[in-house]
Amino acid sequence: MTSKQGDLFSRRPTPPPPPEAPGFAGETFDPSLDLERLTNNLQRVYALLLDGRWHTAEELRSIGGSEGTRRVRDLRGATWGPLKVDRRRVEGSPGLWAYRLDLGTITRAIHARILGGGVR
Repeated sequence: MTSKQGDLFSRRPTPPPPPEAPGFAGETFDPSLDLERLTNNLQRVYALLLDGRWHTAEELRSIGGSEGTRRVRDLRGATWGPLKVDRRRVEGSPGLWAYRLDLGTITRAIHARILGGGVR
């Protein structure tokens, strides 16, 4: 005999995001709540990096949300990129990093995918 309490606390696997909401994933990702916000953050980080200069993680967080550096990892991945984003330690500040987009890795398709707000 099974109890309702046992069913209430049983863990069920979270299904993967639907194909119409590509680009972001994770156990807590909900496209209706997260897709627009994360896409906007990704676009802001990308726009900042388009100058080809070094930017600190703090700068990325200030325009890309608390997970600004996570958006850099998204740009490096095959879903949104792949783009080459260099990383270096900030001199005199152990544990602090700066990031720079290799502008030679941008293609029209990648640029349109990021600024268009979706993966095609």
